[in-house]
Amino acid sequence: MSYIRGEFPLWAVGYGSIALLYAAGETQRRDKLPRLPELKPIQFPLLIGGVALLALWFVLFRVRIVQNLQVIFADPLIILVGSVTVPVVAYILVRWYTRGGKTAIV
Repeated sequence: MSYIRGEFPLWAVGYGSIALLYAAGETQRRDKLPRLPELKPIQFPLLIGGVALLALWFVLFRVRIVQNLQVIFADPLIILVGSVTVPVVAYILVRWYTRGGKTAIV
């Protein structure tokens, strides 16, 4: 889908949703001073708009998402090997970095 051919750029919907959700989150910070306190009165509409745009983005890209999921799950052996390998490697790394009573840095 190309903007040159006159179609709406679908990536703009995704970036728009991220921008709205970011602005909604920056109106009320609990750890620091809010960066956008002037938008506090419209925080809830920003949040609703961001979630709505995100849902729209998923609807617009649903065909591509389903195609990618079909490719990912086409070979269950790879998923099985990954499901076993990742926890085993994680366990080995944790044991290695905490050997000898060391404290792990998380």
